[in-house]
Amino acid sequence: MMKNPGDDAVRENDQAIEDLLGRAAPRPTPPADAMLKAKLAIQRDWQQVTRRRTSRRRMMLLATAATFVVAVALVLNTLLAPVEQPVQVATMDKAVGTVYMLGEKSVLSPVVDLAAVRSGETIKTDWNAGVGLSWGNGGSLRLDQNTEVRFVSADRIELHRGRVYFDSMPETGRPARLTIATHEGDVTHIGTRFMAAVDDTSLTVSVRDGKVRVDGYHRVTVNEGKRTQFFGASRPREFKIRAYGPDWHWVEMTAPVQALNGKKLKDLLAWVARETGYRIEFNEGLESVVDDVDVTGVVRDSPREALDIGLRVSALDYSFDDEIGVIIISHAGR
Repeated sequence: MMKNPGDDAVRENDQAIEDLLGRAAPRPTPPADAMLKAKLAIQRDWQQVTRRRTSRRRMMLLATAATFVVAVALVLNTLLAPVEQPVQVATMDKAVGTVYMLGEKSVLSPVVDLAAVRSGETIKTDWNAGVGLSWGNGGSLRLDQNTEVRFVSADRIELHRGRVYFDSMPETGRPARLTIATHEGDVTHIGTRFMAAVDDTSLTVSVRDGKVRVDGYHRVTVNEGKRTQFFGASRPREFKIRAYGPDWHWVEMTAPVQALNGKKLKDLLAWVARETGYRIEFNEGLESVVDDVDVTGVVRDSPREALDIGLRVSALDYSFDDEIGVIIISHAGR
């Protein structure tokens, strides 16, 4: 076997280091009291480290135990809490076009027949569709086309998209209670007829009469004849509006069915005025005549169609004045 020349060099270096260490003087032994102090210091530091680790472990165990207790309490509260049963909040009075209902099982189904509406359910309307509902504690709620509403409770709904109209009908007694929750805030009426509409960026509230309060980024009261638009934290914009006209026509389409038996023509005219937003005026002393004219039947069509049929039977005529928002009643043929 050949000898590696590098091995001799390594041995020589090792021998030189050993000779050098052999010549060095031995290291002095530390005094006994210094050794004791060092030992005590090391023990103290080690005990502190151990206590900190033990304390952290205890805190972690306590935190884990507390989390477990809270979790158990939440589960028990969930299991033991009474389950809120759905309650009827409204009744469908009229449906136009394709309307869908999303029930407890999250199944979206077309509405075939007029039905009761319960808390937890959602109604969606298609294009060219609408729904009129009799609100549970009084009043009339209407949904326009392409609208989605979730019914939360007997006095609260969520407007997810589209627009709704509410008539609290205060002339029948106390105004019906309803709060409309939107992404811009809660809309609460104070005895009124109003419309609320939402899209991705704004909320628009239009008041025919009475007042509406909006609680969101801003607390604003919208008064009769005003329309206010809300855009998040931006300053709301207010406009003057009319109580009649194209913006309100969709409301007429979903007006509730009216049973006229036992009523007078003046009652029919009052209903038409309320639904259309127009005032009624009479020519030639006809105001006293309509007090004595009986009407019968059930009005299932729009208020304008009901007006046409009712006055034709009574040998009366009518005309609309769109400039001042008036329906003028006159003798037929004059």
